[in-house]
Amino acid sequence: MAGIFIESFRKYVSSLGIRFLEKGLLYSFPDNNFAVLLTPAEPSSSHYEDSEERLLRKELADADILYLYEDRWFHDMEIIQKRIMARLNNFKSIFARKCNVAYNYNCGNGSLLRSNSNKGAEIREFIDKYHPYGYAKSKFMLSLEYEGQMVAAAAFSAPRPMPRGAEELTGSFRNSLDGTANGNTIFDSYEWVRYISLPDVRVVGGMGKLLDTFIKSMKGRMETNGCAELRKPIEIMSYSDDEWSSGSTYLRLGFTEVAHRESVTYFVDKKSHERLSYRKLLINIRERDINLVDSKLNVIDEESVSRMIAAGYYTIKNRGSRKFLLQTI
Repeated sequence: MAGIFIESFRKYVSSLGIRFLEKGLLYSFPDNNFAVLLTPAEPSSSHYEDSEERLLRKELADADILYLYEDRWFHDMEIIQKRIMARLNNFKSIFARKCNVAYNYNCGNGSLLRSNSNKGAEIREFIDKYHPYGYAKSKFMLSLEYEGQMVAAAAFSAPRPMPRGAEELTGSFRNSLDGTANGNTIFDSYEWVRYISLPDVRVVGGMGKLLDTFIKSMKGRMETNGCAELRKPIEIMSYSDDEWSSGSTYLRLGFTEVAHRESVTYFVDKKSHERLSYRKLLINIRERDINLVDSKLNVIDEESVSRMIAAGYYTIKNRGSRKFLLQTI
């Protein structure tokens, strides 16, 4: 399958009419400071080892590198091609200041704040369609609309109490304490679980506008709609996927990089190329045969499940992710 993947991608980039250099699994676009490193499902003699990849990064200096996995290419080819074109500076540019913000806030106890009755479903469908990992469970969803069309969306989790030691305080929050913080500070920490825009559109300032709207809107709107227990966020946490970016946008928004999360193993359906977490895999198996996995996703028949996985799936490891924190006064 690796040969089909490589040939398919080579045919695509050759059709663009843009100068590129091919070196094994690396396709670089020197005029655009951009490169794509292919990751086949079955590593070949052209596969880059960690040591070679470090040399590659040094050679490409500050180039924007997309790590393209085989399953992504075949499962979301049209979207991937549009995202590649955008990174080759072929995109429609829209300024966030010209966009309207719509929102759907589920604040518990059956109370729902929304701009219209269908907005939550629309935002969820948008995220599920365009985000590489689809929709994730969230409590607060916002979108940007330009001339009546949704062009970007974001989703935030419910707050979770998080203890932070003095060494984990960042930016303006640390400065505001004048070094007097002792022990742990408990924050209501919100996770920014999703942000995505249309694949061939660059919404200039889109992430910043949705983040700013979320922070500023929380307290006032919640207190006047029976959700006073939800306060203006003091801490927001998020992750950037190393397959797609270095997370530099978070740094520009004032976040601090605090950790790196190791690679996660996924299971890829050999026919559909769908990427599944282990939990989603067990859900799929249970839907086929309830005698193999119970309702709590405990494996009943390990031998049969192992055979099913070996026959229908292969495993991959993503590149891990970077963790970012934003703490505001």
